[in-house]
Amino acid sequence: NSPVLAGPTQYVASGAVVTGNDAVPVNSTNTSLTLTNEATLTWQWATNYWLDMTAGPNGSVDVADGWVAAGSNVAIAATASNHWHFTGWSGDTQGCVSAANVITAAMTQARAITANFAIDPHTLTVVSAYGGAQPGTTTTNWGTALSCYLTNSPVLAGPTQYVASGAVV
Repeated sequence: NSPVLAGPTQYVASGAVVTGNDAVPVNSTNTSLTLTNEATLTWQWATNYWLDMTAGPNGSVDVADGWVAAGSNVAIAATASNHWHFTGWSGDTQGCVSAANVITAAMTQARAITANFAIDPHTLTVVSAYGGAQPGTTTTNWGTALSCYLTNSPVLAGPTQYVASGAVV
């Protein structure tokens, strides 16, 4: 019956220990012996926990879902798509250590961990030597279309007139 599943925990037979008699291990779930004495055969089990990895929209992680040996540590790196950035980890992260976009998951329990991402913001400053520049300074998400304009062209300064002739980006 190996492996035995108990929700997100898996128990896998890892072999047997025989005391009081000679035995020949065949594999982790089969041992052969000729009983010649009073003996005890004790099956040994290893514990695995399920690691459920998710990358939020516009990013990825470098570790797939799977069973991981109890007591081990799994280093997971998050990578953002172009024009996005990593914002942090969420889920079953207690007991884990994170540094920037890498988290080390201590497999002391089953874990569901998500890497989160957000779109890159950019700032545009619209200026004019004679005022009236709109929208001024604004911060918005990458790829957002903006309308930039003047509210005061032409500008009269006594006998001089200043007329907008275009913009330099």
